[in-house]
Amino acid sequence: IGHLRQFFSSLREHKPFGNIEKCTFCVNSVVFLGFVIGINGVHVDPEKIKAIQEWPTPKIVGDIRSFHGLTSFYRRLVANFSALASPLNELTKKDVSFLWGEKQERAFQLIKDKPTHAPILALPNFSKTFKLECDVSRIVIGAILLQEGHNCIFQ
Repeated sequence: IGHLRQFFSSLREHKPFGNIEKCTFCVNSVVFLGFVIGINGVHVDPEKIKAIQEWPTPKIVGDIRSFHGLTSFYRRLVANFSALASPLNELTKKDVSFLWGEKQERAFQLIKDKPTHAPILALPNFSKTFKLECDVSRIVIGAILLQEGHNCIFQ
């Protein structure tokens, strides 16, 4: 209750404008910018993920770029996204012929599927110490944020 008093006091002080019909109070989760944010963490809004699932097979480089742009929005929910997208990214390079093969189809289907089964993202616990571990390979750079030896992003 103290937090609510502080919140409403701040609203009174700064006099923001808002539409009461668009406000929600006393709920366990809210949909915000393509994500469902709740007391247990953050996950993908199922309504937003439908466009990814229904995306047709790319026919030209522009299709790959559009698909990559759409799916990149959810990249933090997909472990190893850059590595998964690598076969598609190869076709977007200059002077590379557009040859859609089994490797690209497999990557395309995986990227379409992964966000629908994405893990819930954990909310950070700022009272614990963070540790960042990094690694690099020929095609990707990776990092993982840990708290007490556990991945603190993916639950």
